[in-house]
Amino acid sequence: MSWAGLAPGNNQSAGKKKSAKITRAGAYIKPMLVQAAHAAVKCTGQPYCKVKYENIARRRGKKRAIIAIA
Repeated sequence: MSWAGLAPGNNQSAGKKKSAKITRAGAYIKPMLVQAAHAAVKCTGQPYCKVKYENIARRRGKKRAIIAIA
């Protein structure tokens, strides 16, 4: 996930979190994984991804939720 640019950063010092944004790497593979995540969320046969997406989206927002699923 780090190579694809979907892993959050881990910048900590003295127990304080500084930044947790995803990186800008993976210009070609990241959009494909996000598109696959959108398809998985819309799938009705296996509701696991849809339920997980809805739970995260309710708390964190839709964009962060789709990155978490990807």
